Amino acid sequence: MVGKGVLMECIDSDAVTSIVLVNRTPLGVCHKKIHEVICKDWSDLSKIKPHLRQAQACYFCMGATATTLRKAEFHHVTYDLTLAFAKLFAHCNPNAVFCYVSGMGVGKNPSSNLMWLRIKGKTEQALLQLPCKAVYLFRPGYIQPMRGVHSKTALYRLFYTVFGPFYPLFKRLFPSYVTSTVQIGRAMISVTHSGYDCRFLENSDINKAASEIGH
Repeated sequence: MVGKGVLMECIDSDAVTSIVLVNRTPLGVCHKKIHEVICKDWSDLSKIKPHLRQAQACYFCMGATATTLRKAEFHHVTYDLTLAFAKLFAHCNPNAVFCYVSGMGVGKNPSSNLMWLRIKGKTEQALLQLPCKAVYLFRPGYIQPMRGVHSKTALYRLFYTVFGPFYPLFKRLFPSYVTSTVQIGRAMISVTHSGYDCRFLENSDINKAASEIGH
């Protein structure tokens, strides 16, 4: 959901001239900016290496749903696969920016009883060691899908169907806890070109960075 939302903003942004879309399955979005690379087996990333060169940024939005995976599976997707790709990307592009979608509350308690918070926090700390220009860790809370974007998870689709109409109210009452796929995408483009004064972007930082870029 977040990845497609970010992609939509990249397509529309004059600041983005080309997009290498690395995906496990075809997304079905065609545009002259996009070169889609399908990688079904993430245990072997050697085939995608040539496609990563000369990139200015990576917007890493792949994730797993903690409610449907066991700890070992969640760790494999969230930590192992993320670091494998991130290290390859940084090796190919040491002067690039790496943006990672984490989650609200991550990093505040390394010994949290919540498995997904611990693993996400571990992933964040590992990504900060990447040998690239900058790493920005996005920690969104409530994310409103916009521009026709939908979650692949049935439970989440039901959640957004019920609560989506209240998004304007949530945004007004809880601005520090609410963002959208549009704002996340614009914020990633903004920090790539202009930087940001903090490596950890909470909801308020995401929304601030999004507002600072022309479109």
